Amino acid sequence: MKEFTNNQDVDFSEFINVLSINLSRNLLRSLDDLKLFSKILILDISKNQIENIFFVEELTSLNIFYAENNKISSISSLVKCKNLEKLYLANNAIKYQMSSLKTLNSLQKLTELTMKNNTVINTLKVLIKNYK
Repeated sequence: MKEFTNNQDVDFSEFINVLSINLSRNLLRSLDDLKLFSKILILDISKNQIENIFFVEELTSLNIFYAENNKISSISSLVKCKNLEKLYLANNAIKYQMSSLKTLNSLQKLTELTMKNNTVINTLKVLIKNYK
């Protein structure tokens, strides 16, 4: 196992065959370098301060994505993650947008989804209540 110090520059090219990464609980704000891990199957970025997940557009092999307890407001980048089976997005800032619903609908292999405590869920509850 390779260890890094906080100030050390990391050359991620030597890790291109990594299949699982856990970066939870690190107060991270950005993860743009993760797009280099195109073979990754499992990614955990829970309990950070991530606001956008644009990097997942390059992670087309991703099967399981843990991203709870961040500041994510849009999930449209997930549309290219066609192999996604489990998606955990509770406690974020995901807003009600048609693109969010279209993204979820496009994930045909998705069997497990957690989105509690997001703005989108509260908005959908109101819409459903008003529809009845």
